[in-house]
Amino acid sequence: MAIDPPLYTEEELRVFNAKSRELFIESRMAEDPEGFRVHFRRNRALAEGFFLKTDSLRSIDASLLSESEDMQDVSRYLCGPPISQDDLSTLINRPPNKKTLNDEQAVRALDVFKIAFNKELCPWLSEDRKPTKEERSAAIASAATLKTVEQFRTERRNQASGEQEAEVQTNLEEAGLVKIEVKGSRLMDPAELPPGSFARETYIANKKCDIPVRLWDGSLLVLECKVSNSERNGWKRLKAEVVSKKFEWTEWGARFDVRTITGAVVSGMFDLSCLTYSHHVMGVALFWQHELGRLQEFVKAGKRN
Repeated sequence: MAIDPPLYTEEELRVFNAKSRELFIESRMAEDPEGFRVHFRRNRALAEGFFLKTDSLRSIDASLLSESEDMQDVSRYLCGPPISQDDLSTLINRPPNKKTLNDEQAVRALDVFKIAFNKELCPWLSEDRKPTKEERSAAIASAATLKTVEQFRTERRNQASGEQEAEVQTNLEEAGLVKIEVKGSRLMDPAELPPGSFARETYIANKKCDIPVRLWDGSLLVLECKVSNSERNGWKRLKAEVVSKKFEWTEWGARFDVRTITGAVVSGMFDLSCLTYSHHVMGVALFWQHELGRLQEFVKAGKRN
């Protein structure tokens, strides 16, 4: 007998969401700033080294950019506005997701930087002079700060997502499910994921799923893990990254006569109306990271029946 996932009332959604917000705020307030300081000190040293090697940006050799991604980063953050890795790749015709530079790309990148360097931050470049001590210090601190902020945000986001997925895996294993490897990380047939098993990061119908789970009753639970740091971000996490995949996943399962349940484990900041829309209107099964026992109960119920 097929078991349905939990269906929450509006009040239950509100209570769970309030607790999730509370825990998120507590974690932010308890965050140790030393990690940020360590990154900043390292990045300030990198920026200082770049200034020494380039006569304060007045004489840059393109080979410096091809030899060190850090030197690319310092250059990008000295631009006004700063240039992202993706934008730099577009401007110099570098393949997406590639950070290194060959010699030709390094020359093109240097041409871009010379035009884009923030002349308000680095006025000596347009005045053909050396920077004052204060100007040099300000530019170095600016580049180091921007690089550190980007690094810290990325690490914080990756850490939260990694911890969430690890907790989900632990709970599934405690519920009696076994983790398996799907060939090529691409599920071509539900039979590749036997009842009572799950996998990590697998493509289903050309859409990446964080944790596909084959329930004991044969149903396929395609589970996404979503951490949000703001209500606006929460809409993106659920609507764009979960709801948008539901139709393809459901249709794919129907081809094999397999019931497919699209679900999400959520943590952090979400707009209540976003949760209501995803859960009540679009039929996404919701589980909270701080209440993963409900996921266990759902999984175990299928085995008992």
